[in-house]
Amino acid sequence: MLYSSLLAFLLLGAAVAAPNKLEQREPSNAPINLDHALEEGEIKECGGNFYADDKVYLSIQHAVNLQLAGETRGSTSCPLWHLSSFHPAGQGKRKRKYKGIGLTDYVLLEASYPHPIDKDDSKGNKLNFPDYCPADTNRMEYPMKIPTYDGSKTNTNYGQERVVYYWKGDTSSDGNPNVLYCGMITHTGAPSGGFKLC
Repeated sequence: MLYSSLLAFLLLGAAVAAPNKLEQREPSNAPINLDHALEEGEIKECGGNFYADDKVYLSIQHAVNLQLAGETRGSTSCPLWHLSSFHPAGQGKRKRKYKGIGLTDYVLLEASYPHPIDKDDSKGNKLNFPDYCPADTNRMEYPMKIPTYDGSKTNTNYGQERVVYYWKGDTSSDGNPNVLYCGMITHTGAPSGGFKLC
């Protein structure tokens, strides 16, 4: 009886402490300053899909505003501060043991966006981004979809393409984030399930 009560108490506590998708805040639609962006009216082909310059801008804008709000979107959407105790990119496993009762809880964090794409290799495929987008944790990826990916119940599929941008957290004199467009990547046609540049 005591064991059952303790277990029920722990499970209830875990359920209360777990992030709830219903409690997510929607980020603002504050403008960003996007350098090296597609030209006005330009359309980018990626993975057999076509994306206009304004759709690319809106995806990066949404991603940066998520960062500003300390939020992510994806199958494990939760505040970035919560993810930081697991893995800086929001991916990986953490094993936790409850003392005294021997329970083990595995938490699998799948893709949460935006997250860093800080390597120039994707499963053996070389990704040659521009020099102004170095391979560090400021280079981020976000799903490239129409309508803009937001992780909602009606928009849960990440799709095959990602927009890649670089943002160090700096702003311009107008107060807007200074962001660099790095390019787009796709799973379509990439070897071994990795990415290739579009």
